Amino acid sequence: MDDIGLWALIEEPGGRLELATRGEGRAVVVLLRKLAEQGGPRAEVAADLAARIGRRLPAEG
Repeated sequence: MDDIGLWALIEEPGGRLELATRGEGRAVVVLLRKLAEQGGPRAEVAADLAARIGRRLPAEG
């Protein structure tokens, strides 16, 4: 698919979906936390990103 076709799909009215579901967001936070626990050069970035995404998720309940 070329760029014109891709943008036509993106700009098509209706049919928009969430970027991620709550469950997907929670799964991403879990994975980022595990990555942060492993240490290494990107551990701090992973921990920060997990925290920022986690704060945006609705509380479970």
